[in-house]
Amino acid sequence: MEFCQKAQANAFGDWKVPEKLKSEYCYLELRDAFRYLSCLVESQGQEALADNIAVLAKICEMVLSLSDAATPFRALETLQNCSSTDSLDDFVDVHFEVLESALSLTSNFAILARILDVIWTRKQPSNRNYAIGAIKNYVALAAEIRINQTDKLVYASKYLERSIQLWKLIRSDPQIRKSIEDEIEMSLMSSNSDSSSFIHYYYFKLLPSIAQHSGLEKWKVIGEKFVDESIKQKNFEKARGYIATIRLLYKNGKDLSNAELFRGMQTDLFVDEAREMRHAGGEPVALQYFFSKAIAECRNTKGKNSISKELHKELLEIQKLIPGQLKGYPMNFDLSSEIDYLFEVLDKQNFGSVFKIIAREVSPASKMKLFSEAECQLEEFSIQSGKRSMVDEKGKIIAKRSGRGATLQELAAAVRSRASQNLLVTFRKKGFVLLRAQLQIVNRSDFDESLIDSLVCTSSFVPASRREQIKRGILTGLQGDWISCVSILTPQLENSLRHIMQNAGHNMACIDHFGIQKEKDLNDFIETEEFRNLVGEDMQFQLQVLLCDRAGLNLRNNVAHGLLTDNAALSGTSAFLWALTILLCDNFQEGSNAVPASLHNTDDPN
Repeated sequence: MEFCQKAQANAFGDWKVPEKLKSEYCYLELRDAFRYLSCLVESQGQEALADNIAVLAKICEMVLSLSDAATPFRALETLQNCSSTDSLDDFVDVHFEVLESALSLTSNFAILARILDVIWTRKQPSNRNYAIGAIKNYVALAAEIRINQTDKLVYASKYLERSIQLWKLIRSDPQIRKSIEDEIEMSLMSSNSDSSSFIHYYYFKLLPSIAQHSGLEKWKVIGEKFVDESIKQKNFEKARGYIATIRLLYKNGKDLSNAELFRGMQTDLFVDEAREMRHAGGEPVALQYFFSKAIAECRNTKGKNSISKELHKELLEIQKLIPGQLKGYPMNFDLSSEIDYLFEVLDKQNFGSVFKIIAREVSPASKMKLFSEAECQLEEFSIQSGKRSMVDEKGKIIAKRSGRGATLQELAAAVRSRASQNLLVTFRKKGFVLLRAQLQIVNRSDFDESLIDSLVCTSSFVPASRREQIKRGILTGLQGDWISCVSILTPQLENSLRHIMQNAGHNMACIDHFGIQKEKDLNDFIETEEFRNLVGEDMQFQLQVLLCDRAGLNLRNNVAHGLLTDNAALSGTSAFLWALTILLCDNFQEGSNAVPASLHNTDDPN
């Protein structure tokens, strides 16, 4: 149904945007204010004016997304089958006429920029004067924020970025381009030094898209100052960002020799960061990631081959310490035969087969067999099978393990709890093996990062909007950065499971007790029959114990709420999650709606 059906351009009459909103730059605050005003005038019987003001509320609610210059506005929240917010697709001609009338009702740069940009984006035929007006108001808005609301500078940088997008679309006159570059310079010079945050960098990275080549040396000097300050802050990532931007400025100016020089400086910072981390006493598992990244950068940079060899020698020394570090985690199994067998299989295959081999390690155990073994254990060890409380590192009770009990319900709970504990043993064993396997994989001479793209991009398990994140999570696992790996992949795994449910035709929207529509979280669907039919009962149980069960690993909750300890993040838990993500990506290929065979059980419950 069309929204704001009673809106009409002449309904504003003598109404003006209240003066108190003149200095409000937060779009969500403006939305709330317009919603209130709309309800107020509607209660006074002015329905057309109420709908006009509601149109203003709706354009303020939309999110400015800079990934696509031609479609910069999207709904604030979009669910699978319905949306609680509107988008520009809902606008008709009368709504654009209302917006044009509203241009004379305020001097607020935020409101004017949004109105002009919305009209330019969607009204046909397009009028470049609206784009020029939007640019001028975005630049003025950025300047107002720089002067009056320095805590919102990151938003101001986004408005300048949108200005640059518009300028590129219309190739406006040089004065408008200069006004954008001047505001960037004013923002960079607003303080004498670079803060520990990335605020200045957000502005500096805009320069290659707008700066004139004649001013290149000025930007080089400013950028190098920020590089030096970032290094003093031990913020190597930000320093590399500045160098990459300077390099791009030189490339745009066709100065390839200087561009190559700064490429070398960028690589040197990867080397410095790795050695700095080692000097500071970093954990071997984490150091492996930094050294592997530095080696890869050296291999791809002219003249750095000798440094690459030096780093590789240092990495081998670091890796000798990793098995000793892993011994700090209790492991009462002799897994040498499993590790040797996996190494033998990996050695015989090229790197293109590595993912399938790793995925095979985490194929789910048979739920039926796990439950049968649990029932036998409860019968055999009845004294040890009483009710128990599970505590965390601070001694807090976080879950209660069901005892054998007397009723059928209590017995069923006890069996499930014991089966969960047995599966946790599997996670520990498989995870430890995978930790050792990762060390071998990352040092292969045929290591090829690009193969992750083919794994991720051809899988219907991965939404198109999440490919880069899941790719990054898999890559950090390959490089041994397990803390980053588990932090990235845990929430993305939940989203992908919801995604395949949606693709299978299931409604993944629900309404809470406040009447607000939201997406179902993992707890809402992981135990359902629909989910079991999609992935199989063996994978369903494995995911429950890994992600959701309070008496299991409960990984989803622990990652989301900062409860995961360093020991847990650096243990086999993360490696198991990493390999499981690979398994799901590998099996849910595009165009396949069937339950992948390898999501079902293997005969080996270990």
